Amino acid sequence: MGDSLPLVLDTLTKKAIAGNNKSIELYLKTLGLIREGFDIMARSKAEDDDPRSNANIEAEIEELRRQLGLADDDDEFSLDN
Repeated sequence: MGDSLPLVLDTLTKKAIAGNNKSIELYLKTLGLIREGFDIMARSKAEDDDPRSNANIEAEIEELRRQLGLADDDDEFSLDN
């Protein structure tokens, strides 16, 4: 296999340059320019100091309510529901 690899890659390159769509795709995959699938990273739980945590969002809502002079006992916008 090692002896034929340069010949195979040369043939692939020539076909890709000639405009063969499948060869172009395979050539780009060989170079690492096209990847199959996606890498997704998910966080399971926000930390307390995370600015996107429910506690921080609720604190920001309360501060905005205070600035607007709205009642503190209105739980309509609670994120715990």
